[in-house]
Amino acid sequence: MDLKQHHEIKEKLYDFINSHKKRIYNFDSLKRVALTEMSKESWQEWEDYICRISDDELERLRHYITFDPIKSYTKSYVEFIEQYEEITSIGTLKKLAREFYTEKTAKEFIKSFNRLYSRSEFARQCIYRAIQSNIKKRRDELKEVEPNEEWDAEAWHSLGIPTDEDGDPIGI
Repeated sequence: MDLKQHHEIKEKLYDFINSHKKRIYNFDSLKRVALTEMSKESWQEWEDYICRISDDELERLRHYITFDPIKSYTKSYVEFIEQYEEITSIGTLKKLAREFYTEKTAKEFIKSFNRLYSRSEFARQCIYRAIQSNIKKRRDELKEVEPNEEWDAEAWHSLGIPTDEDGDPIGI
């Protein structure tokens, strides 16, 4: 196989993977989809190509097949939420981002978050569960704290607990 032929096969393979991204998630699914969409001879050519490529190229191909940007970005936001127990809402998530990052980075963080959150049910569910986990941790901590009569709305807010007009905690 000459270099030109090698490049053509590689390009066709990557185009095929890209056009069937929702159905291809590992090498077995690649083979299954390829055999349903094309001739056995064409698949055999790709299989020969895959067997001959270097370990580095094989690893790049594996990463290309398995990389899911939504899962990757969702994971980074969930890790951020889990890192800071005080994040008990999307509002506190954005507030902390503004505090921890430079103005430009915070804007990008929030813009990217909003785009992901509005477009992916998977992301919304994962983020919701992470926030709910933080709320549960905060409530468990509060069970150990004995509030006294002098506590005001500011004290409750410092624990991430919303209050009503009278300064009494909501949801406890």
